[in-house]
Amino acid sequence: MKKKKVLLTLAVLSACTAPFGAAAEETADPDHIFMLDPMVVTASRYDKKDLDVAATTSVYSHKQLEGTGATTVEGALRYATGIVYKSETIGSTGGEFLIRGKRRGTLVMVDGVPLNFRTGYYNLDNISLNDVERVEVVRGGGAVLYGSDTTGGVINIITKDKKRNQVTASFGNFGRQKHSATIQAGKLGLGFAYERQGSKYKITLPSTASNIYSSKYFNFHGGNKEIVSASYKFDDAWKFTADYSKHKYHRSYNYAYKDADAIYDYRDIDNDEYKFVLNFNKAGWKANAFYHRYKNNTDYTYWEYESWPSANLIGQLDRIYRSDYTDKVIGFDLQKEWDLKKNRVLAGFNIYRESYENNEKDKPSWNSKTGRFKSYGAPAHKEYARNVSSVFASLEHEFNNRHSATISARETWTSGSPDGTEFNEFTPQIQYVYKMNENTSAYASVSKSFTLPTMADMYGKASTLANSGIRPEIGWHYEAGIKHISGGHQWKFAFFKSRVKDFIRLQTVGDESIAMNEDTKNMGVELSCDIAGKNGWSGNWGVSLGNPKFYDARYPEDGWQRSYGRVQLTGGIAYQKDKWNASLNGSFLYDRVLESYQEKVQPLFMTGFHASYKPETNHEIYLNVDNLLNRKDIISHVSSRYLALPTNFEIGYRYTF
Repeated sequence: MKKKKVLLTLAVLSACTAPFGAAAEETADPDHIFMLDPMVVTASRYDKKDLDVAATTSVYSHKQLEGTGATTVEGALRYATGIVYKSETIGSTGGEFLIRGKRRGTLVMVDGVPLNFRTGYYNLDNISLNDVERVEVVRGGGAVLYGSDTTGGVINIITKDKKRNQVTASFGNFGRQKHSATIQAGKLGLGFAYERQGSKYKITLPSTASNIYSSKYFNFHGGNKEIVSASYKFDDAWKFTADYSKHKYHRSYNYAYKDADAIYDYRDIDNDEYKFVLNFNKAGWKANAFYHRYKNNTDYTYWEYESWPSANLIGQLDRIYRSDYTDKVIGFDLQKEWDLKKNRVLAGFNIYRESYENNEKDKPSWNSKTGRFKSYGAPAHKEYARNVSSVFASLEHEFNNRHSATISARETWTSGSPDGTEFNEFTPQIQYVYKMNENTSAYASVSKSFTLPTMADMYGKASTLANSGIRPEIGWHYEAGIKHISGGHQWKFAFFKSRVKDFIRLQTVGDESIAMNEDTKNMGVELSCDIAGKNGWSGNWGVSLGNPKFYDARYPEDGWQRSYGRVQLTGGIAYQKDKWNASLNGSFLYDRVLESYQEKVQPLFMTGFHASYKPETNHEIYLNVDNLLNRKDIISHVSSRYLALPTNFEIGYRYTF
């Protein structure tokens, strides 16, 4: 029965592309939703056509991203082939993209500048689609070119040189509002976006706990987000961008099995993020100077009851527990490219200093037997910093018009760590491309990845314990594939295999967590097709089969255990002609487990519909609908059980001037 459901879902997604057929025409129109054989910069750090790249790559245009109905990059990439989306509560931060079964293995960049720092995570929900030209995704380990945090792949968000002059306003159910404005005045571009989300109760299933009365679930009590962006294009070589986002939201943690509804804590969460980048690009030289700061403040108000089973309230604790942390990174990246007829040479270096500060005050502790309050913890302060440096180089040699090979290498090292614990690693890569003809190529790649432990892994933060013995991740990645363009279709097939030693994962220890090393492996295949149709139609579909697993040396009797899902199907269909624009997208993840418990869960089926109508050139009315089937799927993959938001919609208006 389950196999029939998978086959039926594949049939539906494949049927979405049926209107295109073999007669569909190829297009190079940049305003078209899909482009075949686009130029890609991320995979090799310089421009190359997709057919000439020895990696599985995807390029998503602004129109394609906008067609998902999302307003941020996080929402738009949910339907991408080979990417598993992990989300937490509505209206809050916490979304992740897992590529080829690697959590904390996706490097996210904006215009080539990494967003991952200290935690290994990022927040794509703070990047407005109004500022995005396109997004490039490279699947597979790519540490040679970009350093740490690339055991799964790379997402590079490329911003617009000029903003569109427009204002938008939309409203929807669940108290949702989304408004934005962008303007370009000569060389200066400015943007502002505001979002508001209403309350939604029981956004998670009850947590798993040894004591049933300590099992809890989350309620979401609303929040809002503001994003401000600015860019200045000095000339063809120099560009400056500045971004600020502020996100405030509220949620409560509630007991699931007391005699009556009872709150455990109420959380006021406030996030601020700043990014500044100065970019230079001319005559083969590329350079970025950047500064990135992220600050989180969380205030916890706690309730106390007579006992674990009882809902009889004694009262609120007289102190508010505050936890705040600040991450900062400042750095510089420089590279030079030489095009020497049959050889293409790239060399460069980067250096950045990352710092982290964490403060805690009045953290309560509880009696594990009675559930009653015991005492407040002493104030805690942690502050750390270190330098991360690397040099890299690559040589691409074209033997003839059919055969080419690329050899790359990188050396990465740390310095200035607080306790003198330093790391260094050499990572090589070999790639080969065989151009069968103008429309078909085959490739193979072997690479080594290297991921540093974050300072939080080593020295701890808030509820995360320190682990001075944590080791870096070191992995090997193998991939071979074929790319083919025919009749308006671009086909991509890839076989991949990876094994990472000492992969870093947070393990739960009571009410706290600690970063531990374990081994991971995955092997699978990916098949995708992008279709640039005629008469306004276009589409895509993809199939990913894998078997991600992990091995915890502390529990050898458990052997290799499963992660995430084994089968993913994605598909989309779009229509764009005259005054109408519409798209339907879906992502189906099958044969899933919650990693921490090895518990099987139902498939995750995300769906989205977008439609817009332009009564006049400058006026547009649009409708976005998510979760069309109103499914109650678990949208997280490790231990928590966050639930998909029921069918939700928004109706909006856009004016362009």
